[in-house]
Amino acid sequence: MKEEIIKYIEEFDTENDFGFNPKEMAMVFEHFKDCEFNVDKYNDVMRGNTAMINSRREIITYPIDLIHGMVCALENRELTVDELD
Repeated sequence: MKEEIIKYIEEFDTENDFGFNPKEMAMVFEHFKDCEFNVDKYNDVMRGNTAMINSRREIITYPIDLIHGMVCALENRELTVDELD
């Protein structure tokens, strides 16, 4: 599953070259909706991430952060030391 998440996110055609807007993130969640997803693990991983704001004042989440959040939520685990950035 981890490889599928990475491939899907890396190949996703985002509007912004730097990452995912909220609408696009919802599309990623929808794609993986049938998977066991621990929202608490996702929120823990995503808390405190660096992000950017686009011209429409939307938060843009970097792909690597979304990958880490999704993988940890689906694997029901915390970030590993190697995944910290």
